[in-house]
Amino acid sequence: MAPAESPRRRDGNTQSIKYRPGIGQGVKTCIPLFISGTADAMPIGRPVPVRSKITVRFSHPVRPGLLDDQGKGETLTERIADALHRRVAATAPDKHDRQTDAGNG
Repeated sequence: MAPAESPRRRDGNTQSIKYRPGIGQGVKTCIPLFISGTADAMPIGRPVPVRSKITVRFSHPVRPGLLDDQGKGETLTERIADALHRRVAATAPDKHDRQTDAGNG
């Protein structure tokens, strides 16, 4: 498993998060997933998690090489990262979750 995103943000907003370049390289299959509720369960600065609902939603497995024409960017790695980010966002249960919780893939 390789987290695709940058470090956590204090506001929890994922709209401006850029996936790490190179995500999807060296693997045969990626399974994009969206995790919501983590900002409430373990806020930044809190040493111990609190009881909270966490939801994990999985997308369909995909081979990274097939994402080249589905993402935006100048390089292959940028296009793959963008396409994976879009797939993760599409698994979010609603627009609010897409803006307030992090996606991993």
